[in-house]
Amino acid sequence: MERMKFGVKTRTANDGVEALRLEGKIPGIIYGGGRAESTSVAIDRGAFLKFRKTISESTVFDVDVDGDVVPVLMGQIQFDPISDEPIHVDLRQLDMTKPVKASIKFNYVGESPAVKAGGMLVINRESVRVKAIPSALVDSIDIDVSSLSAFDQSFHMEDIVFPEGIEVLEDLRTALIVVQPPRTVETFTEGPREAEAVAQVADAGKEKKDASDAEGKEVKDAS
Repeated sequence: MERMKFGVKTRTANDGVEALRLEGKIPGIIYGGGRAESTSVAIDRGAFLKFRKTISESTVFDVDVDGDVVPVLMGQIQFDPISDEPIHVDLRQLDMTKPVKASIKFNYVGESPAVKAGGMLVINRESVRVKAIPSALVDSIDIDVSSLSAFDQSFHMEDIVFPEGIEVLEDLRTALIVVQPPRTVETFTEGPREAEAVAQVADAGKEKKDASDAEGKEVKDAS
C-alpha cells in the first residue's frame, strides 16, 4: 500500500522560529534513520493540522524534504501552553530494515451485553508499546467489547490477536478494560466510584499474574 506523503522545507539557523510562526509555519527537525545529524525544517501549519488528523503515532508516512523523500514516524509535538497550538514538531526518520519502538492505539468497538444491561465500561489502557520493523506497524488495533457479557468481566492484553511481526513490550496479563456492575441507590450516596473501578481493572491483572506465579512455584517445588 502506498504511504501518505507530506512536504517540508529545510531551514537554516538564521531562520528565526518566531518569524516562521508569523508566516504560518511550524519549525521542526528530522532525525535518525542514518542521518549524521538532525535536519531543521519548516512545516506549513495549515497542511500539518489537516495531515495530523489522518495519522496516529504508529503511522509510517513519507516526508518530502526538498525533493528527498524519506519514511518517518511522527515524533514529539510541542504545544503552546496557552493557545494549545503546535509550536515545534519532531519527525523520526526510519530505516525500513530495522525494528523500531512505537505506541499503537486501541479502538474499542462493538457493544458489550453487560454494558447494555446497565454496567459501566472502564478503560484502563488506550495504547500498547510495541517493537517491529516499520512495515509491520499498524495505525491502530480494534478491540471488540461484545465479548464482555458479564459484570466484573475484564479483557486482557493477551486476549488480543496482534498482527504478525509485532512484539509486545508490555505484560500480556495487563487488564485493559472491565465492566463495572450498575450502581445501586446506596452506591449513588457514596459518591463517584471511578477510582475504584480503575483499581479493579489493575487488580484483575494482578490476580491473574499472582495465580500464574503460584502455579510456577508449585511446579518448581514438585521438581
